[in-house]
This record gives sequence, C-alpha cells and structure tokens, in this order.
Amino acid sequence: MAGRLLAGLVLLMGAARTRTEPHSTEAAVVAASCTPEGAKTVELRGCTFGLRDWIRCKGFPPSPGVLTLRLKYEDGDWGNATTERYCTSLVGFERFCYGHCTDGLTFEEFTVGWAAFIRPCRYRDCFLEVHISESIADLNPFSYDSSDDQFWDFSSPVFSGPRGSLISVYFKNPDIYYSSTTACKISLDNIYHLGNTTVQRFSLIFNQNNNTELRLGQMPKLRKFTLSGASVQNFPQDAHVMMPGVEELTLRDNVLLRPLPAGLSLLERLEVLDVSGSRVGGLSGWLPPLPHLRQLVLRGAGLCCLQAAAFRGVRAVRKLDVSGNALPSLGAALEELRDLQLLDASHNLLREFPKLHVQGSADLNFAHNRLRTIPGCSQLGPGNRTLHLDLTGNQVSSWEGSANMLRYRNSSTRVSEK
Repeated sequence: MAGRLLAGLVLLMGAARTRTEPHSTEAAVVAASCTPEGAKTVELRGCTFGLRDWIRCKGFPPSPGVLTLRLKYEDGDWGNATTERYCTSLVGFERFCYGHCTDGLTFEEFTVGWAAFIRPCRYRDCFLEVHISESIADLNPFSYDSSDDQFWDFSSPVFSGPRGSLISVYFKNPDIYYSSTTACKISLDNIYHLGNTTVQRFSLIFNQNNNTELRLGQMPKLRKFTLSGASVQNFPQDAHVMMPGVEELTLRDNVLLRPLPAGLSLLERLEVLDVSGSRVGGLSGWLPPLPHLRQLVLRGAGLCCLQAAAFRGVRAVRKLDVSGNALPSLGAALEELRDLQLLDASHNLLREFPKLHVQGSADLNFAHNRLRTIPGCSQLGPGNRTLHLDLTGNQVSSWEGSANMLRYRNSSTRVSEK
C-alpha cells in the first residue's frame, strides 16, 4: 500500500511540473519566443478555449471585462494538442457593463505570451494554462464612472511597441449607437494622448463633458474618426496634419458645431462626412472643396436654405442625405452632382422637384414633403436610365411627363392621391 501511495505521489508531482515547466527543449524555445524580450509573464485564470483559435479570459480588465487572445499554431495541431507551448496574440479588450460607458480596444499582430493545453482537447473540456506579459496584465483602464481625469494611458509603450499594433478604440460601441442612456464622461483633452499610437479607428459616442474644444495628437494611420454627441464646438484647424489619412469623419449630433469647419477642406483623402444633427444651419456659401468625397450626410442639420453653388466643391458625391431639415427648395444646388446614385431629401418642405443632371440610375427619396406634380424626365436628368422615386406622404395629383412614365407602382414609387 505504501508503495502505491508513493507511486501516486510521484505521478502527481510529475503532472504539476508538466503544467509549469516546458516538457521539452523545443517547448521552452517556443515559450521564450512568444514573450517580448526582457518581459515577465503572469498566469491568467478563468480563460476558456473556444472553437478554433480563440481564448477568452473573463474578469480582465476588472470584471465585467473580457480579454480575447488568439492561439497561434500550425495547421493540423488543433484537436490533438497536449502540453506544448503555443504563442498567443492579443486581439482585444471588451467591457459591456449596463449603465456605464462601455469601451473596447482592438489589436493586430500583437504577440504577448504563450498558452499550453493541460490535456488533449477536442471541442469541449479544454483546460488551458495562459501566460501573458506583465505589462498587459497591469494595464489600468478608466474606472466605471468614466470621469474626466481617468483614461487609458495611451502613452504606454504597450500601445506603440514594435511587436504589435493598437488598431481601434471605442467608447460606446459604434455598432450599437446610443444603446444606453448613460453617457460617457471622457475629457476631449485626453484624445490627445492617442498620438504616436498605431490606431486606425477611433469612436467616442454620447459623451457629456464640459470642455468643447478638441485637440489631436499625431495619428498618421487614422482612417475612421467618430465623435458623436460630444458637444464639440471647435474642430482643430490642424486636423489635416494630425490625421492626414482620415477617410471617414463622423461629427453627428454635436449641436454646438456651427458653421461647418473650414479646415475640412485640407483633409484630402476624406470620402465620407457625416455632420447630421449638428445644426450647421444654412451652409453659408458652400461646402469646402473635398474632391474625393463620396458620401455626405446632413440629416437634421438645421438646413433652411441651399445656395446654388452649395455642392460645387464636392462634385464626386454619390450619396447625399439632406433629410429632416426645413428646406423649401433645393433649387439648382444639385446640378453639380452628376454622379449621384442616392438622394434622401425626405421630411423637408419641398414644393417642387430640384433640377437634376444625374447621369445614371438613382434612388430618389422625396417622401413626406409638399410635392404636387411629378416633372418630366428631362428635368430629372439626361439619358435613358431608371429612377426609383419614393413619394410617400406627398399630395401628388399630376405629372408632366408621358402617360407611361410611371411603369409600375409599389412601395418605392407610391403616389398619394389627392
């Protein structure tokens, strides 16, 4: 009996060593190559292995956060893993806490440690030992009240090191717009600290803060910038220097932003501009020249009038949204937009169709206006093409075109009878 107990104790000790020490020289080399030079690793608890290569560690950052890692291994290893060490890369942090300012960080090609299977794993009951670098484990996110002086420390080498890239940051998930009534309280000054990182996408939505002036650090890789419902009043004039590669800019629901910042014209790569809900008023004069702009959203922007040359600087626009304003007429403002494919002018005060020079097929939404007559095809642009009209909620009683101008009648061509 004593001999059996001794043998069992030896086996248990051997199993413990297997969990904490590489069982081969090759495994030790793998573990070392997965850890940044000179860094220490710490063990994470509460990690689960999902299908394929995902590892999710709950309670990190402090609960209810989730850390997501990706396991790196050669094809064919999965499903037969034993105790070999595999590199893990950092994918992201997520915190979805009801009633608080949610946040998330996403990374790319960022190796931070290693993981080992405790026993062979086939789809379920996968036991893992996960070690990541101490610098990652010690990251200190802002507290749940998201107060002005607490923020991710983007000056940390973790966010700008050569081994990986921070590619996106969000406060309030941009895919679930205004999903909670609780606002963030992120100081706009703190966005400056994103400078010198590799961030490509940034989003701050529904933010209540006293400061209204935005400052930017150098973000040469930034492509998508969203700052919505943040009470921005002064957009930086040097934005073209701080984020020269930005392609999509969303400044919606910033009711203090008036007029439209002139400095936008220096953002040479801008393709999408959304200033809906920002009360920019009458677009005094015209939009700044943006030769690559493809999509312009001015929904609910307090527009009361448009000058004939309003869109002269954005002739490449294909999608234009001016819905939800108080426009009595579009006049000749759209004549410059010959590549227009989508126009939403619904929920205005339009009494007449605008003059169009659309070259190809297009969707035109004039729902809920005061239109009474549909003009002939010549006024809607030259050439033979199909136009999808939405005239819901108007009082159309006649049209000036040929009798067969309206070939079919459905939800997109509905005519309200007088």
